Amino acid sequence: MYKSIVAYIQARMSSERLPGKVLKKIKGVPLIDYLYNQVLNFRELDKIIILTSDHPSDDELSQYCKDRGWLCFRGDLLNVANRFKQASLCYESDYFIRLNADSPLHHKDVIARGVDIIKQNNISFLTNANPRTFPSGMGLEIIDTNLYINSYKHFSEEEDFEHVTKYFYRHYQDFTTFNLTDDKNRSDWRLAVDTKSDYDRIEKIVSKLATQPYIATWQEQAMALEKHCSELLY
Repeated sequence: MYKSIVAYIQARMSSERLPGKVLKKIKGVPLIDYLYNQVLNFRELDKIIILTSDHPSDDELSQYCKDRGWLCFRGDLLNVANRFKQASLCYESDYFIRLNADSPLHHKDVIARGVDIIKQNNISFLTNANPRTFPSGMGLEIIDTNLYINSYKHFSEEEDFEHVTKYFYRHYQDFTTFNLTDDKNRSDWRLAVDTKSDYDRIEKIVSKLATQPYIATWQEQAMALEKHCSELLY
């Protein structure tokens, strides 16, 4: 049975620790492009949508998406969960993938593994963080769209609205779930860009990886990181 799946890349310019980080460039390429291109290269998704806010601080990001021909949905800045709900009502799908734009080293191979499991099984919520074995910056969640929309009315904690999926972790046993695991525990690796020091570190990692042969899988990328960037992973 065909299952339609869209990818939502959550992004904003008003990060307190590193303002404007999603458009900061590494080797001349904006941070958000690294993740977008990985998702685009997967080629098995119905749509890729940047989810940003309708706050003026995100006008630049919205214009960047428009200039690139990317789909961009704008919603509430602080109630991120509602932003996802409204986007889900706008872009109909059976499932949606939630990704964060500050993850330039995410790999399409991990996304593909999650999508394959969703397509072959009756699962309502897939994550790779319960428990987490992948590095930070490699987060993946795939959620049944109707389940999310119908569950929204039960959101009650502040973290539900800010972090989008906390409700599903609190009620994990109530759903048909699957936790995707890495081939080894790399949860202490830091591959997300949250601060200026993260940005400087990831910039060095990207420069080192650029000198290596084509990396086709996450396992190949992980091996390259361990071999050439081990001092930069933590």
